[in-house]
Amino acid sequence: MIRFDTRDKKPKLYDLLAAAGAIILAEVLLVSIGGTKYTLAAAVLQTLLFVYILVRLVTAFFGQLRYNPYSYNTIFYFGFAVFDLFVIIEHILLLGNMIAYPEVYTWLMMLHTLLGSATTFMILTFPFLFVFSVALFISNISLIRHEGRRFVNILGMILAVLLVGGVVFIFFYDRYASGSQFEVMMHDLLGNLFASVYLYFECMILGVIVADAIAARYEPDKDKDYLIVLGCGLRPDGSPTPLLRGRPQP
Repeated sequence: MIRFDTRDKKPKLYDLLAAAGAIILAEVLLVSIGGTKYTLAAAVLQTLLFVYILVRLVTAFFGQLRYNPYSYNTIFYFGFAVFDLFVIIEHILLLGNMIAYPEVYTWLMMLHTLLGSATTFMILTFPFLFVFSVALFISNISLIRHEGRRFVNILGMILAVLLVGGVVFIFFYDRYASGSQFEVMMHDLLGNLFASVYLYFECMILGVIVADAIAARYEPDKDKDYLIVLGCGLRPDGSPTPLLRGRPQP
């Protein structure tokens, strides 16, 4: 059983902006100096920044649970903490390659790794997204059988197709790039922009799943006279829909 104490203060993450700004300035200075050891130092600073971000996101997540678990922030903190953990692992591997092959893994490779992290995360998490999309599609088929063919009842199916289609698109789009240096740069920019937008919704899905599981474990006090359950409307004539009639009675 989980208990929530709403007397706690709402967590703030304003310090992340100051930390990110300071480390980015330090990285630019180190890279501008040049040299292998300065580039490696910049990469270490960048990795430490993401470690700090992860610690703050996890701390804020548990702080938000105590303050108000039914908040958008709960979803946001967890979802992006998962992605940030992936970025940390990616940067640790990059640091190893920069030490072993300094002539190949320069600051440009460090920048490329950072900008392409959203695309890499999309492709690596595709098995989870595929299973989730299939389950969502099947769930919507059941909903349509009970509630009828309305646009609002097929939104889950549309989301499932978009989730799978987005990864398929970025996989094939990212493999083909030709032309001038400017054209390749624009190709990469558009691909990374698409991946970043997709990443936002993927992190929200991860956060929703975890936040829903945590909220489901919450047991309210048993001193209430009645309980209101939201989330299922009535027909225009006031009669219950099949989905509402199928809900178990207390």
